[in-house]
Amino acid sequence: MKNVVVLGGGPAGYVAAIRAVQLGAEVTLVEAEKLGGTCLNRGCIPTKALIFSAKTFESIKKGQQEGIILPGALGIDFNRVMERKFAVVNRLVKGLQQLLTRQRIKVMEGRGVLGNDRTVEVALKNGDQQFLNPDAIILCTGSEPSFPKDIQPDGEWAVTSTEALSFGEIPGTLAIIGGGVIGVEFAYIYSTMGSKVSIIEVENTLLPQEDQEAGKVLATSLTRAGVNIHLSTRVIGMDRESRQVMIADVSGARKSLDAAKVLVATGRRPHLSGLSDGMKSLLCSQGSIKVNSFLETSIPNVWAAGDVTGVCQLAHAAFEQGEIAAENAVLCVRKAVDLTSVSRCVYTSPEIASVGMSEVRARELYNDVIIGRFPMLANGKALADDAGEGFVKIIASRKHGQVLGVVMVGSHVSEIIGQAGLSLQLEATLDELANVVAPHPTVSETLKEAALNALGRAIHI
Repeated sequence: MKNVVVLGGGPAGYVAAIRAVQLGAEVTLVEAEKLGGTCLNRGCIPTKALIFSAKTFESIKKGQQEGIILPGALGIDFNRVMERKFAVVNRLVKGLQQLLTRQRIKVMEGRGVLGNDRTVEVALKNGDQQFLNPDAIILCTGSEPSFPKDIQPDGEWAVTSTEALSFGEIPGTLAIIGGGVIGVEFAYIYSTMGSKVSIIEVENTLLPQEDQEAGKVLATSLTRAGVNIHLSTRVIGMDRESRQVMIADVSGARKSLDAAKVLVATGRRPHLSGLSDGMKSLLCSQGSIKVNSFLETSIPNVWAAGDVTGVCQLAHAAFEQGEIAAENAVLCVRKAVDLTSVSRCVYTSPEIASVGMSEVRARELYNDVIIGRFPMLANGKALADDAGEGFVKIIASRKHGQVLGVVMVGSHVSEIIGQAGLSLQLEATLDELANVVAPHPTVSETLKEAALNALGRAIHI
């Protein structure tokens, strides 16, 4: 029986552990903090719980427009919002603990470090130390908040997303440094709940890694909700005493923003505490663990999966990497990981979801591409749900009609983008998408309609 040690109990780690057991290995999972990692404890799940509360509040505020009479004043009990968030997280953490117990995975609570001789030294929480000498090691130590050298969070006034998930009260003013996924989601949460929010983004668009059309729609929505967005702007100073953030735009114009709290949302970096000094040879220039397509590191019998590889910082990508790393480690095969059809979702209002290539990237690689669009305003279900904001865009190669990428902006598109991901996985064409008989009325019809538009056969626009 093969002995496998997994460092890190986040999405990549616990999935790798479970898959390795399924394949007949004896597995020890080492976790320094809480099972579930950032996703379950400080990322995906708690933010979505807060977003649900914000969207519920937003829907109720719109109730009178929908013919609903609301008695009395409407408000938020922020303590109860936070209690619900904690309850959701705790339930899932306990469920994961039970799942690992049923799988007979040994969980060690402590900080594990990969040593120079490919052993694992674990500093247990009770103060003891233990050395493990496994047949295979899978490094899944995740990521941590990253911020510029001149912007240092103090955990009280200037905070990271971790502290922003546990504010004691709704901040009256909130300055968010960074207009990426983390920044815009927190902007939506706290602006909906009553904060006066400002976003400072150094690029000229929100969500600079995503489709610019999608970023513009979101910027319009957030601005309408009262968020002040400062694009092509950088932070030039922060004064904790006066609670001021000083900014300057590309023209050199300067301004000060009031900020009861500052959220530094400038991205995440691989968490490398699981490596001893002698193992730093595993690192590539971007500060992540270098792996090949089989998730092998430069050291024999050591694999890495998830955020620590710097490949794709998404939980569902980590799930896939964890499975493949386990299969390669236990079965001694070389199965390659393919993240082409990994979707990317932003859970604002409207939501943004995309998969595959952007229009810009597709034009760079294929030159001659075809674009199909369909507006949510022309979709019956979206209008019935008072969610006509947004669009669907399909990018395909003109020569063969193969779908290369999909961008969706609208209500519940995070639940639909998986269909587009399957289309990419199966190398579907525009004709095949156009021939799908979609249920009516649903927002999912927009995918078919966008394909019809690309083919010059649009029906409803």
